[in-house]
Amino acid sequence: MELHALGCACNLFVCRLFEKELNYIVNHAKDEYILLDLTFVDLMAKMQHKFPTVKGYIILTDRQHMPKNSKLQNMLCYEDLLQVIT
Repeated sequence: MELHALGCACNLFVCRLFEKELNYIVNHAKDEYILLDLTFVDLMAKMQHKFPTVKGYIILTDRQHMPKNSKLQNMLCYEDLLQVIT
């Protein structure tokens, strides 16, 4: 199923972006959910207060590898979400 069929838009972040650029992209698009790799959890935890429209962060991993001591709020496990919809 395509994201557009669900009424979703997909913004791609590259690791070379500065925080100021990430901040602009997320807030300009009024993103509600951010899908991220484990390597970006600390950065998003640091920046989350700048994203008023973001409702949650979908971590692209399984339950076993989910961050346990992160300050990132509203984390969702990607593999758990897949199990719910299949």
